[in-house]
Amino acid sequence: MDNFHPQSGGEHLKEGHDVTDLSIRAVLLSAITLAVSLGAAFLLVLGFYWGLQKWEKDHQPPMTAMEDQLRDEREAMSNTQSRTPVPEGEENVKPQPDWYGRGKMEDHLDRTFPGPRLQYDDEYDMSLFRSSEDKWLSSTGKDPDGTVHIPVDQAMQLLVQRGLPQVSGPFAPNNLPTAVPMVPAGPSKR
Repeated sequence: MDNFHPQSGGEHLKEGHDVTDLSIRAVLLSAITLAVSLGAAFLLVLGFYWGLQKWEKDHQPPMTAMEDQLRDEREAMSNTQSRTPVPEGEENVKPQPDWYGRGKMEDHLDRTFPGPRLQYDDEYDMSLFRSSEDKWLSSTGKDPDGTVHIPVDQAMQLLVQRGLPQVSGPFAPNNLPTAVPMVPAGPSKR
């Protein structure tokens, strides 16, 4: 049998298991150190954030007279003219849309800023566009360039009755680029 002798003069092991693997004190000390470090990092970042906000406020260029006037007009309009008053007895009713007081704002914006500006009510604009397209697709008429259009349903019925027109010759799409002939590479002369 082998004669085993430990190389270090460390502690002698009791039979069964080693009790010195995990130190509760070291775990608690590490957890406390981690919590304190996280708190210090949070406070440092918060101070940095507040410092940058203060620096930005202190180094903000002064507003021009036009910007001051525009800000004052917007504040005055937002308090009085942007919405119509709610009639008595309708306090709990859903509020009216934002565009009710839009006419006065539009006049002011037309005088202040040149167009084009962003859309206010894109849903309304899209529904208006769709209804005009649907009206055009379901109507019959002659375009200014001389082409005649018919409703889509009627065109589909005609296509079903008459079938597709006959095609003569090979199919060659117009939108594909022409192929460049490849010249085989020969030995180069120097």
